[in-house]
Amino acid sequence: MPREFRPIANPYIVGNPIEDPRMFFGREDDFSYIKQKTTGQEKGGLFVLCGGRRSGKTSILFQVKRGRLGERFLPVLIDMQSITVRNDAEFLAKLAKEVAAAAASPDLDFTTDYEQAAQANPELALTDFVAKAVAVTGGRKLLLMFDEYELFESLFDSGKLTLNILRRLASLIESDHGVFIIFTGSEKLNARAPRYWKEFLPKAQHRHISFLSESDAMRLIHEPLKGLAEYAEGVSARIFALECTKTP
Repeated sequence: MPREFRPIANPYIVGNPIEDPRMFFGREDDFSYIKQKTTGQEKGGLFVLCGGRRSGKTSILFQVKRGRLGERFLPVLIDMQSITVRNDAEFLAKLAKEVAAAAASPDLDFTTDYEQAAQANPELALTDFVAKAVAVTGGRKLLLMFDEYELFESLFDSGKLTLNILRRLASLIESDHGVFIIFTGSEKLNARAPRYWKEFLPKAQHRHISFLSESDAMRLIHEPLKGLAEYAEGVSARIFALECTKTP
């Protein structure tokens, strides 16, 4: 006997990065990789998450921002698509503001601890500000995450930023504060113009991001609609097979 039709709200997000942890499945190997590579390191490092469009790179950053790696980390996410700056000083100020927001400490104030010092030397002010952010958060590891790192190049080409920005980021990696940087993009650094990325090439560790594993894909198919929908035999396997035929 056919059951009464009841409409179900679609829980799936098409095309946009996933922010809701309840709708994020898998990638445990990627999170474990980052945690392993940052544990016990006196200096910082650079990770480049590479992969095609809609392969999950930005979603990974959103989950890290929401604390997926644990309380030992202080994640700061910079969306290179939406950033609007006119020069190096404005970029450094934007970065300092985001660090202050992530730290959320009454002992760290953007105006007092960064803006006033930046009037004399913005680069040195950022270094000191980062050091204080790490200190007031109990020595948490600062993760500076830049989504679509290739967009730095257009800012350089337009004259809005100079390569001093990359040199400053590279120096933070080598500082005693143990700053880690995560880039996401479609290509490895060595596939880009060397004049931009030579500071980072010796430091970069690349990680390819692609499709979900079959077990994680099955969870994504079934769990958001648990108790609301049932699949006929073989349907979920067919959905997974269709997904794997797409170009990442």
